[in-house]
Amino acid sequence: MRALGLLAAALLFVNACGAGQGEAPGAAQPRNDGGNATQRGVHVRNAYLLRGGSLHAVLINSGTRADRLVQLTLAGGRLSLLAPVELPPSGVTGGDRALATASGLEARVGSWVPATFQFQEAGVLAVQVPVKEFP
Repeated sequence: MRALGLLAAALLFVNACGAGQGEAPGAAQPRNDGGNATQRGVHVRNAYLLRGGSLHAVLINSGTRADRLVQLTLAGGRLSLLAPVELPPSGVTGGDRALATASGLEARVGSWVPATFQFQEAGVLAVQVPVKEFP
């Protein structure tokens, strides 16, 4: 009976170690307080707006073809890309640097604003983006 219990525990452990394989590191289970979305191998992670007007996000391309962020839109305001945003195959872009600047937004810190990320290959991802205080 004890051997059967040990075998069951070993099988659960081995199965858990293989969970989530095939995804880009950090893409499957986001642990952040920003907005997240996934479509066609492109992952938007930890997207947020600073009250001062900049949009930040980590963009992950887990596919084998390059992609490009071509447009960002924001409900109740305007977003302007700061520079072209290329997503190399199996690559990560964004993070600490702002992707876009916002104008005309009248949202309170702590609220969430609908945003869309339009990619050349992956299409449009809708993301709820929190508004945070400038650090």
